[in-house]
Amino acid sequence: MPFTGEPREPSPSARSAVERLITPRSVVVVGGSTRPEALGNRVLRGLIDGGFDGEIHVLGRRAATIHGLPCVTSFDDLPDGIDLALLTMPSAQLGDVVDSCVAHHVGAAVCFASGFAELGEEGSRHQEELGRRARTGGLRLLGPNCFGLLNTVGRLSALLAPMPPTPVPGPGHGPGVAIIAQSGGIGTLVAGGLGGRGVPVSHLIATGNEADLGLADLLEYLADDEHTAAFAVYAEQIREPGRFLRAVRIAQDRRKAVVLLHPGRSDRARVAVQSHTGALAGDHSLMATVARRAGAVVVDTTEELVDLAQLLLRFPAPPAKGAGVITQSGAICAIVTDAAQTLGLDLPELTPESGDQVRNPLDLGTGSISDPMIIGKAAERILTDPAIGSLLVSNPDAQDPLDSVWLESIVPLLAGSAKPIVYVSQNEAEPPPGFHRLLLDHKVVFHRSPERALRALARATEAGARRAIGRREPGALTPAPSLATGVQPEWIGKQLLRQIGIPVPEGSLARTPDEAVEIAERIGYPVVAKIQSAALSHKTDVGGVVLSIADADEVRAAWARLHSGIARVRPGLAVDGVLIERMSAPGLELVIGAKRDPRWGPVVMVGAGGVLVEVLEDIRLLPADLPESALAEEMLRLKAARILRGYRGGAPADIAAAAHVAALVGDLVLARPEITEIDINPLIVFPEGHGVIALDALVTTADLG
Repeated sequence: MPFTGEPREPSPSARSAVERLITPRSVVVVGGSTRPEALGNRVLRGLIDGGFDGEIHVLGRRAATIHGLPCVTSFDDLPDGIDLALLTMPSAQLGDVVDSCVAHHVGAAVCFASGFAELGEEGSRHQEELGRRARTGGLRLLGPNCFGLLNTVGRLSALLAPMPPTPVPGPGHGPGVAIIAQSGGIGTLVAGGLGGRGVPVSHLIATGNEADLGLADLLEYLADDEHTAAFAVYAEQIREPGRFLRAVRIAQDRRKAVVLLHPGRSDRARVAVQSHTGALAGDHSLMATVARRAGAVVVDTTEELVDLAQLLLRFPAPPAKGAGVITQSGAICAIVTDAAQTLGLDLPELTPESGDQVRNPLDLGTGSISDPMIIGKAAERILTDPAIGSLLVSNPDAQDPLDSVWLESIVPLLAGSAKPIVYVSQNEAEPPPGFHRLLLDHKVVFHRSPERALRALARATEAGARRAIGRREPGALTPAPSLATGVQPEWIGKQLLRQIGIPVPEGSLARTPDEAVEIAERIGYPVVAKIQSAALSHKTDVGGVVLSIADADEVRAAWARLHSGIARVRPGLAVDGVLIERMSAPGLELVIGAKRDPRWGPVVMVGAGGVLVEVLEDIRLLPADLPESALAEEMLRLKAARILRGYRGGAPADIAAAAHVAALVGDLVLARPEITEIDINPLIVFPEGHGVIALDALVTTADLG
């Protein structure tokens, strides 16, 4: 089974507390002030202006009337069991206030103040203590260092600053997008982007530093929210991967897409993340691989976060097949074709029909001016083609009434199409009112740039194709011996590979020169000799390998050379002996391995191998349970794919055999939780039908105790 982490079950009381946070019946603003510029004053003003119709209480240092509401000076003057407290005081005062909330059975609290983990170790300790005090008392915290939350249907606006109004889910709009973000700035950016397109937003929840409640809690709760049909998630660190992945799967089971933006692909971005919320970023590629396998649509930019949230709200089932394109310009056809190739989005040839001249991309030229409805006819023809998974219609801006007539020609197709349809008007100007009304009334996914629209379709299609891939049932591995903790010497790693069915060169470990000669004569010359020690992961770098040994004298000379060299470079190093192996025939070099993240679980790696693996970085991280056919397809997405297919008359490589090795490595790392890393480099891949052989193996284990 794939790694799912060890998610803790949310208790009924915890779930009830999340409900009290998001849909409270009563709210208290703690830190109320008569000064207009004070945070407590502004948060109260936003709560009132947002139309919250539950009980509103105010607690401050001085008795007063603020925005028409009485401000009391003690928790004892408030009713017990208030659902939500909005804590607007500085960080130094929060501990005592949290204790008072606990004593008076407040359900949840929002902590706006900064000054915690984002400031370093001392701030982290302060944050941990705050979270501990709240959890111990049964109070759930949002924050600290957060922007707050918005529930548009519940008319709860508990934010640091007011936001422009966004369409509210309900009659005429349908369900909306819930935005869950560890950054209030990103959350408001996404809300503004969606709202500007007329896309309803059900919630905006900024989780900040997550001393208590986090992404998984909120995603899991809102997966069952009737007003939410898609999620836009911004995360700088996912603190409970197992629970988060489970919540993503729950949302996917409800046909609610989870679009995830997670920075940290670069070293500098990881540093920026840490300074923002105190979050320590992990291996971004590994996280993305596992999150995608769970069903999340992982994107790289805020534009994509907005675009995919809108697209998958409107069309919940991402396509698994390529896109059809209709334009009125040969130039746009060429630009779109180039962009699709760069994005890896297929523009399939259409299935031939009798007398049919429709191509993909389709240039209608000027025909749509004299016959505007031709766009709808062409769109229907392309959408009904079994090779097509989505449709992009990109038209020039002709102004009304022609713009609206063109759009109206595809409106009948929008209502019943499960295949995504995206409409582009190639102009940055505001659309005419009539055209804009059509966009809103029919929930049209609208763009001003064909390239940006195509990028959204490419991301959605990647997600759809990924979901169509099943899971490989792990094979029955031959029982392997237990391993010592730490890095295993090559000869032990190869024993393990041989036992699970991965071909390795014939040979054995020699502990004396005579044994080395005996092994060489038994397996046949030429042979290779490698010094063996768990402390020597890269033997070539220290002269620990001798190749093309032709006879017994050369074996003895190699033995002496290896031991004297190691004594000089690494004096005092204990070695196990020398591995004597038959020399392998040449072939294409790949690297195949696996890595287990303590939080996210295992993934498999395939890539171009040899000594340049770290320089070329031509690798792909893949789910450990991917079927062999899918593993082979992924290998053909490497930069080295042209060589794998057979370059300049060369024979195609045995990709199926290499994929089988990757599957066995996946099975091994799934079955043996103590294995943290496997590195087969190089794996020599021979011509098709002639198999593979692992020339080197590095296996690392951890102590599970």
